[in-house]
Amino acid sequence: MISFSLVGCGNFNDVSAQKALQLKNQGAIVLDIRSSLLYDQGHIEGSKNIDYNSGDFSEQLNKLDKNTVYLICGNNTDVPSTVLLMKENDFKEVHAIKNGIDGWKEAGYPISIW
Repeated sequence: MISFSLVGCGNFNDVSAQKALQLKNQGAIVLDIRSSLLYDQGHIEGSKNIDYNSGDFSEQLNKLDKNTVYLICGNNTDVPSTVLLMKENDFKEVHAIKNGIDGWKEAGYPISIW
């Protein structure tokens, strides 16, 4: 079964921070596609940062485990194309966390800072 969720893009839906935490605790991969500068200012503990605007974004994505991946983006502008790219590359389940890192913080969950 292939499942994709996405904020504000056609038939896609996002997942709440609470649901994302639950799935993270079950072993989901958290992927932060913001710039390394924003990532260093605060991110979900254990997340992997791949800058959407890096020249090798697609290649880095394809090195990931293709199970569950959550996309977190400060303003979600890069999430739609990332989800579509991952779908084209046979990722099984991709979700966007509602309001990204801001939604995570608003839910009261901790962030890590480098």
